[in-house]
Amino acid sequence: MRFRYQSGDEIRTVDLVKTSTGYRASMNGQDWPVVVVRNEPGELTMMLGDEPLTIQWAADGMRRWIFNRGKTFMLTATTFIPSERKGRREREQAHAGERMILAPMPGHVRAIQVAEGDGVAKGQTLILLEAMKMEIRIQAPRAGRLKRLLVQKGVSVERDQVLCEIE
Repeated sequence: MRFRYQSGDEIRTVDLVKTSTGYRASMNGQDWPVVVVRNEPGELTMMLGDEPLTIQWAADGMRRWIFNRGKTFMLTATTFIPSERKGRREREQAHAGERMILAPMPGHVRAIQVAEGDGVAKGQTLILLEAMKMEIRIQAPRAGRLKRLLVQKGVSVERDQVLCEIE
């Protein structure tokens, strides 16, 4: 299985392969054997190579929070890429995760800073949401062209609602 996660501006791809003793995780050209020791809701204990590792985690839609050794990491699951033996429809759905921009939480659209057909740069603010008295800047995860804009100024949106699509 291949997963792609974003933390800040950095996008990482993690390959996870089942082995006879557990899993093998690969990232950035490095491999680690992974053996799950205990998997409880909100907590995972594993052996990562020769090192024991216990992490606490929480999930909300596409976001994951990982708590490890006094540090918190917020990851956004940008896509799951099925293996090549999966069907065409599943591959198309996985690629849709790279194109679709979702609302991170319920909110109200305060401004739209692009129009359909506009070219967008990675990190460019596309939409401003207001949620819980905070301004949330919805930014382009990659460069491309705004194919579809599915919201307009003044509307309310739900968490994980598709806001726009980049191609």
